Amino acid sequence: MIALAGCVLTYFRIKSEQPANKTSYIFWGSVVACISVLIYSHCYCGNDRVLDFFSLASAIISIILAIITIVYSFYTNSRSNGQTEILNRAAKDVQKASQSYSESAESLELNIAKIISAINRVEAKTDRILIHSLSEGADITNEIHPQMNDNSFDIRKYIKTFIEISSPLGILAMYSCILSHENSTPFHISLLSDTDNTMYCAGFLVATAATGIVNSTIDFSTGMITVLDYVDVAKEDIVEWLNAHTLEKPLQELRSKIEVYFSQQK
Repeated sequence: MIALAGCVLTYFRIKSEQPANKTSYIFWGSVVACISVLIYSHCYCGNDRVLDFFSLASAIISIILAIITIVYSFYTNSRSNGQTEILNRAAKDVQKASQSYSESAESLELNIAKIISAINRVEAKTDRILIHSLSEGADITNEIHPQMNDNSFDIRKYIKTFIEISSPLGILAMYSCILSHENSTPFHISLLSDTDNTMYCAGFLVATAATGIVNSTIDFSTGMITVLDYVDVAKEDIVEWLNAHTLEKPLQELRSKIEVYFSQQK
């Protein structure tokens, strides 16, 4: 009767589309199980064969449960060991990443210091050029004459003086930028030099952009250089300087490399 009442109650819940309640199912299942145990115990309490059967079944079930417990313990233990190994590997990866980040930060800091130093050197040269160009013919040459006006500025002399006091590698960097602009082709900074002088070339071009002779931008994440503009007469003066001076073999090879590279881009 209780089981039938439970079935009727379940049917009523389904018919009325009520949400399922696990608590009620557990309660009714427990009630049915308890009553079933009481009924069987009352009916077969004097039958030794039935009691022996239940005792044997209980023993077998206990053994099966013990085996399942042991197997489950081994399974969870193996999973725990596997997770520990994964955590150890992850910790080592994090440690390596942290060390790599620390080394990268130190390298970046060193490269920034090199760039700033190169910019300062080029800016100092630019200041000397301006002073030399603006004070040409004046009474004093160590400072700009206060009576000078803008009409006395000679752009050609300004460019020639800048080229004369620049390093050969810096002049080749400007030469590369001019060829890049003529071919409308950005180029990678590695074209100019190896890793030892890459930061110098980058700093030189950044400072040269401030002079207005060659205006270029450098994407430091990719190393690509894009030339926006340059003073027209600068190319003639640079080529004239390169032809008038005998470059060392590595610099001569670098010039040939630059010219071949941009000739292939046409």
